[in-house]
Amino acid sequence: MSTFVRVALAASCISTGTVIAGPDLIVADIPTGVHWGSVDGVHAFSFGQRICNLGDARAQFTANTNAHPVFTQNLYRLSGGRFEQIGLSFAFHGIFALEQNFCGSCSPVGGGSLGPGCSDVNSASIVGSQQALGPRSEIDPQTGDFPYPFTGSGQTGDAIFRRLQAREPDLETPGAQYFVETLCVAPDEAPEAINNNTSWRRVSVAAGFNITPTGSTVREQAGIFAWAAHSGATVQAVDVPGDGRFFVGSFVTSRGDGTWSYEYAVQNLNCTRAGGGFRVPGHGASITDIGFHDVDYHSGEPFDGSDWPGQVTAEAVSWSTVRYDVNPNANALRWGTLYNFRFVADRPPRGGVGTLTLFAPGDPASVQVIIDVPTGSCAPDWNHDGVLDFFDVAAFLDAFSLGNEQADLTGDGLFDFFDVLEYLRDYSAGCS
Repeated sequence: MSTFVRVALAASCISTGTVIAGPDLIVADIPTGVHWGSVDGVHAFSFGQRICNLGDARAQFTANTNAHPVFTQNLYRLSGGRFEQIGLSFAFHGIFALEQNFCGSCSPVGGGSLGPGCSDVNSASIVGSQQALGPRSEIDPQTGDFPYPFTGSGQTGDAIFRRLQAREPDLETPGAQYFVETLCVAPDEAPEAINNNTSWRRVSVAAGFNITPTGSTVREQAGIFAWAAHSGATVQAVDVPGDGRFFVGSFVTSRGDGTWSYEYAVQNLNCTRAGGGFRVPGHGASITDIGFHDVDYHSGEPFDGSDWPGQVTAEAVSWSTVRYDVNPNANALRWGTLYNFRFVADRPPRGGVGTLTLFAPGDPASVQVIIDVPTGSCAPDWNHDGVLDFFDVAAFLDAFSLGNEQADLTGDGLFDFFDVLEYLRDYSAGCS
């Protein structure tokens, strides 16, 4: 079964100022950065953080239990219109709150909790403390639950162990822009409070690979919105009923030779079931240069890093990882990560329906989102008389009602609203 949920930008990531009932943690600032060195061409970083509780109740920061929030950090690169995740960290465990006034009036309740209106601060060095960094794989991003003590608690290693890691060539791209993101997962937040827990900030990479935050921290936005802010990309939020949220971005550019480059990025904000496949309608276009990009897990995380192979049919371009029942540790698009999908087509873009398949079992099996896709050819001329008119619409609806496989325009094996939407979009655009 498939479902479709679209959340507008203004509603999905910009605070309304309404106070949430219960604790509501946000990343208020990403003030500093530390470069820890490198091992075999892989560099390690960590970034300071200021956290604020915008809710009306205390947030737990309790040591020696799992009743505290965790914080992960990601690094992104924007170059040539491509926005890619090039690094990720383990999860920093926050176990004491200083209760300061960075975000307004603080009502302190003691270091084991962060009171309403209060802020907490951790330096970049503290956030990079290896003893306090635990695996992401043990954390449920919806509930904030994880085993305590977490695996490897108190362990240390070489300079890059468990810290935010990025490969040296990815940090040396001429003309590239770089962005850091911090994501909070807290066990005592209500479901309506967990989608504003991410903020990003632009950073500069200097000689010696020292990274310095620049500009201002953009609060309550996932990192993928840096792509929208610094290019022509569009980003949509897609919610999985009963689970979490994805963001899907698309950006299409003309190559000047009768072909177009299609670039997509999908970020899993906090969906536990993860992403297992991505499909873009091709509408019969000639597709070349299929590509995929992911980010490297490290430091003992159990996931297979194999790339998602791309496949082209007359109807669509699709990518997928190994099925969950074959390998639960396959390279799924897990929470706090962003993967890229791309190709070149001989058709210009228009709005269409993309499909994101979920990795772990459950209902729905997939969600759908409006993205830029290649324009169709003469599919709207359903009765093949060379004229687009009411009779084509009637012929399509007849085929649709009879379950004719040609009317499954989204190729998902279902006959539903999205097939009709695809047809009407093609019909309104005419034949190319």
